[in-house]
Amino acid sequence: TLESLLARRGTLPWQRARRIAAEIGAALSAAHALGLLHRDIKPSNVFLARSDTGENAVLLDFGLVKPMDETAVSRMTQSGLVAGTPLYMSPEQARGESLDVRSDVYALAVVTYEMIAGVPPFFDKTVAEVYARLLREAAPRLSGVAPGACPEALSRVLERALSLAREERPENVTAFVQELEAVSD
Repeated sequence: TLESLLARRGTLPWQRARRIAAEIGAALSAAHALGLLHRDIKPSNVFLARSDTGENAVLLDFGLVKPMDETAVSRMTQSGLVAGTPLYMSPEQARGESLDVRSDVYALAVVTYEMIAGVPPFFDKTVAEVYARLLREAAPRLSGVAPGACPEALSRVLERALSLAREERPENVTAFVQELEAVSD
């Protein structure tokens, strides 16, 4: 998995991270085209398949997938708990609000950030601290966390995709991936 690779290596060169993010993005775009939100994008749900032609990222674990037409209802489970992984969820997910594709964009941006920085934007001692920061703070700029690891333009792309306000994020995963791919080496 991407999680085990990151545990071994710590970080990835941003060009490799961009390629993996684009492949995850393609899977998400296909799910979104079918009217489905993944809702649990994280490194442990990305398998890196190796073949004679190279490496491909495969998005796994569609256990929390929800049809988009049902997302007007809160993300809370019947027991009243928010479903998902706090380190990778968007602010609106953490609040139990309705979701759209920009929540998956946010999670993909978190995974991309982690591949380059070695940690997600909000990495704290407790889940409560993660939630508190996620709901009130802008994500730390990647260029400040991992200076020299990527071009400043990539830091700006991730800053937009990790916006607290979903209206400020790219409108869909395809737009986010296009922004990533537009960053020059």
